[in-house]
Amino acid sequence: MSHEIYELLSKHFGRRSHWEKLTTNWKSLRREFRKPFSNLLITLLSQNTSDLSALRAYENLKQFGLTTVDSIAKADPNTLGRAIAIAGLQRRRTKLLKRLVKYLKQHFDGDASKLCELSRKELKKIPGVGDKTADVFLSYVCERDEAIVDRNIKRVLIRLGLGKESSSYGELKKALEQLAPEGKRRRMHELLLMLGREICKSRNPRCTSCPIRNFCAHGRRFKCSHEIK
Repeated sequence: MSHEIYELLSKHFGRRSHWEKLTTNWKSLRREFRKPFSNLLITLLSQNTSDLSALRAYENLKQFGLTTVDSIAKADPNTLGRAIAIAGLQRRRTKLLKRLVKYLKQHFDGDASKLCELSRKELKKIPGVGDKTADVFLSYVCERDEAIVDRNIKRVLIRLGLGKESSSYGELKKALEQLAPEGKRRRMHELLLMLGREICKSRNPRCTSCPIRNFCAHGRRFKCSHEIK
């Protein structure tokens, strides 16, 4: 199975970006996502909500002029909350963003690019930064070869028989590392993300359209009888 899944997914999706079906200005957002503080903002906003809602909240922040450490530090909490309301949990997120920028100003002079000097363990000490957020930052901003697990990818790994609902992030990350050739872990994340969104959905997965169905324990067990034709 090792690396074969990567090759099959690469052939199926080609050079497509996982941003394409989320927004019309995906090329611009993809560039911004590689900027340190923008990456943190978008990833934090995506916690416990959809990527689409997170991107819309980020676009609102841009309209309010609230996409820098200083601007968020100075922002009225109510204004900040209104800007990110579409992502939900705005009170909690507002407090988190305020804590984040305070931490960055106190420890890094407000310069999020300095976070690339940190280890993964050190990154996770920053307010709001957990396993996934740390891996996303290290991969897209710092150009490190990190495997990234989200809920779509967890579902795919479980159906492939490479994890369980009870599996920890670390266990799933190790399973994902085995599937991707060295230096291709970020792209593997993107390929599995597209697979989870478009084919291996939580409900009514399109098993007969899946390029890796021959490897799928879920598909073999249910024989795709649940797929809507």
